[in-house]
Amino acid sequence: MSTLVIVMALTGGIALLTGDLAVRNNAPVYEIAVQMIPFGSAPESDPILFLARSDGSMIRRLKARSGLPVWSRDGRFVANAQIGRKRREGVYIMSADGKSSQRLARSGRVLSWSPRGDEVLSLRHGRLDPRCDPDYRCFLPDRYSIVRIRDGRSWSLFERDEVLGGSCWMPDGTLLIAGIEGRFGRTSIYAVAPDHSLRRLTPPGSYLGMPQVSRDGRTVVVLGQRWPDGRFGFWRLDPSTEKLQWIRRSGYGRGFEYRLSPDGRWIAFDCRGVCVMDVENARIHRVSDFTTPGLEGYLTSISWSPDSRSIAAIIRIDENDSDQIVIVAVDGSSYYYVPSDEYSENSFSWSPDSRSIAYVSDESWYGPPSREALWVIPADGSDRAVRVAGTGYADIRDFAWRPVPSSN
Repeated sequence: MSTLVIVMALTGGIALLTGDLAVRNNAPVYEIAVQMIPFGSAPESDPILFLARSDGSMIRRLKARSGLPVWSRDGRFVANAQIGRKRREGVYIMSADGKSSQRLARSGRVLSWSPRGDEVLSLRHGRLDPRCDPDYRCFLPDRYSIVRIRDGRSWSLFERDEVLGGSCWMPDGTLLIAGIEGRFGRTSIYAVAPDHSLRRLTPPGSYLGMPQVSRDGRTVVVLGQRWPDGRFGFWRLDPSTEKLQWIRRSGYGRGFEYRLSPDGRWIAFDCRGVCVMDVENARIHRVSDFTTPGLEGYLTSISWSPDSRSIAAIIRIDENDSDQIVIVAVDGSSYYYVPSDEYSENSFSWSPDSRSIAYVSDESWYGPPSREALWVIPADGSDRAVRVAGTGYADIRDFAWRPVPSSN
């Protein structure tokens, strides 16, 4: 195995980054924004934003003291929060080459971009409430805002806690978001129109959240309980008429993890395995279970490939509290475990063309210091994994695929 070793001088230490060279003529090369604290950094260092290539051939620094990266849909810009320096803290929009940046807000982080790319959804975490007894450390609620890229103007939506939350954009630029109402924490789905007007779509007194929308915007699914119906499960929502159509109950597995396929045909969810439900007729078929020896556990994360043909999920293994990534076809015809070698794979993401999976493998399974690496592997298991970032005692916080292939 050939290896490329890159040494960079950084503030507070030397970063040693390794990429495994691999030539895959049939797969396009993508760039991945990686937020990590590299090996050799000073203690308590802030994370740095790097740009790596999916074939492991290059990695370079974009920005120091950086927050979570979120790409625009056309791949031209990446949004992130700058941390550490109070005078320069805030939400920034940066060009893909890292040469220019624009400050949007003084604090918070970007959750997602609008379909048109002219606005972002921003979250500002609640700070300590000065009116509260210091012994209790009370926090103010989180605040969600829409920020316009052109001039940084923001529209505050509402404050809420993380209770059956979630948000998603419709193709026409409408934002669907779950908001808390009332003192009992009931959750409703709201629509934020392109003109930033707010409209409630679900009945008052309900517990409905986690909205998800298909790529074409024709299918919207929410999870929860509609008042006064009382049934808890999946509902189909029509944002134009505000009508809810019952699909089927939930609660088969140990959590509320579910995902609507990009084409809007299927719902994948935890059923002490991976189950897929037809949105139209509510029929369920199991595509995976946990009967493989040594893999008795439950789902902690699940994700559809962009082409809606495959599902990737993280299984939490009860015996040793480690994770295993499994990739399965929607019809159950193929089944593949990502090789782990006793690593704990704590995050993953599909490539935009559905042909590869990027995942973080933690080699410090028995405790600190962190020894994490970012790997890319073909989703069908046809080739070995390629290390694209991280070696030594790196701490990888987050990563995001650039939506378009690399041009060079």
